[in-house]
Amino acid sequence: MGLLETASPLEVAALWRLDLLSGDDIALVCMRWLEEDLDHGDPTIAAFAGQSGLHRAEVGPSFERSLRTLIGHSVEYREALLIALRLHLTAALQGDLMKGVHLILSRFAGSSACRLVHNPRRAKDKPTMVFAEENLGLEYIYGGYHAFDDIQHLRPAARAAAAAELEQELLEYVRELHDHLASVLQPSPPPA
Repeated sequence: MGLLETASPLEVAALWRLDLLSGDDIALVCMRWLEEDLDHGDPTIAAFAGQSGLHRAEVGPSFERSLRTLIGHSVEYREALLIALRLHLTAALQGDLMKGVHLILSRFAGSSACRLVHNPRRAKDKPTMVFAEENLGLEYIYGGYHAFDDIQHLRPAARAAAAAELEQELLEYVRELHDHLASVLQPSPPPA
């Protein structure tokens, strides 16, 4: 399942904020929202739905206004990182794990110099050490993905067994961070 096939307006706004949407993506999202009656009668969404050759620079201001109207606010960069990361983790869990993780690492590598997510495993596992990709809690996924490089020297049968074990471990890492982000991104309950 692709990122945009089920993305909510908030998730689309996060992708927009991170410059991860093309003009064709905008047309696709607008078409889906129109078909699913999620457009709230917005004429911009209707105008962009199914169009080809949309250019971000030209349609961007109108699309951004529509997004603000749909979700009620602008998405800040830090919030966008976490929302988009969770969306990518969801897509990796529902589709091709290795391709999904590759996309996650290529899109989010070095995205933030500040710690936005503390991976839940870090409290138990070497909490004082610094690892690659830890700023978004990706350090275990990063390590799990690159561990496949370490088994290339093995004989085919041993490599296949090791790859299956590594893939299961990587799946666990992705699921764990996904679930952790779900709890972090939960809207806070209204005051009593």
